[in-house]
Amino acid sequence: MRRVSPPIVFRVAPPPPRRGFYWSTASILISIVGALISIANRGLIVVGVVVFVTGLIVGVVGWRSGIRKNRAAIGIILNAANLILDSGLLISAASR
Repeated sequence: MRRVSPPIVFRVAPPPPRRGFYWSTASILISIVGALISIANRGLIVVGVVVFVTGLIVGVVGWRSGIRKNRAAIGIILNAANLILDSGLLISAASR
């Protein structure tokens, strides 16, 4: 059984927990999907870059509008790191 904390203001119930779509969690999931695409097939690096840019945008939206800013920051960092890695792979492939 979940404990409910007592209300801060006397005789006023706290707001119910919010259930719904979280942009920040979506950003992390997009990062994972993009990494799997990039790892699975080297020919799909461009698709991975597009997915990472999308994840970066979703992370910024989550940062600005969401309540889970820590998850949004994790999503932004993961997508940016994967984008840098894929950019490096594209540059090294182009220089060969």
